[in-house]
Amino acid sequence: ICTHTHTHTHTHTATKPAAKLLILLERGQNMSTSVVANLAVVCVLLSVVCVLLSGATAFSAAPPVSAISGSLSPPNAASQRWPCLRPAPGRLRGGSENQGSDAHPAVQGWPDKYTGKVGGATGPRALHAEFAVETASQVTLAELDVNNWPTWTTAGNAKWVVGKTNADKQMPYGELSYVISGKIEIVPPSGDPVVVQAGDFVTFPEGFISTWTVVEELTWRYFLY
Repeated sequence: ICTHTHTHTHTHTATKPAAKLLILLERGQNMSTSVVANLAVVCVLLSVVCVLLSGATAFSAAPPVSAISGSLSPPNAASQRWPCLRPAPGRLRGGSENQGSDAHPAVQGWPDKYTGKVGGATGPRALHAEFAVETASQVTLAELDVNNWPTWTTAGNAKWVVGKTNADKQMPYGELSYVISGKIEIVPPSGDPVVVQAGDFVTFPEGFISTWTVVEELTWRYFLY
């Protein structure tokens, strides 16, 4: 009886550490699983943060709205002084469409003779793409700021004395003229004479060929483009 009791007690005592070890292993396994799950969540959150940071960096690197709107805005005010009907690249100073190194010297020098306000609400512009003669209105005169255009006269010019005819005159540039006083007869390629007189606008397109005869000593204001 003593022997049996001793053996049984020994076996029971030996299994207690094993049971505790199993319990600890199970707890360790559960803790490992929990740690792995937590690490996975952390990784996902870090990925989201990285995406958000990269987006913020790209947004901050983008040009501001003002810069974008500025790139789409029209040229500066000075560039709007000389609008022209022809699409030829710049010829007048100040950024106009018709200013360029190949421009006629008279066209390049015309802005220096203009006494109007740079970048003002009014200023010279072409009225037509073809030869045209029309009576000027006060509204158009004001819009084009004609009073500040330079003037040209036939007075004292031997080439343009009254009654003398100058045939096959070719315009090396576009010109819009406003007659202040006098008369001139212009014969265009059509052959039909046109008398231009005080109060008229006359448009000469570049390359236009005509015959001029001064009827009365002439003075006019002009815009070259």
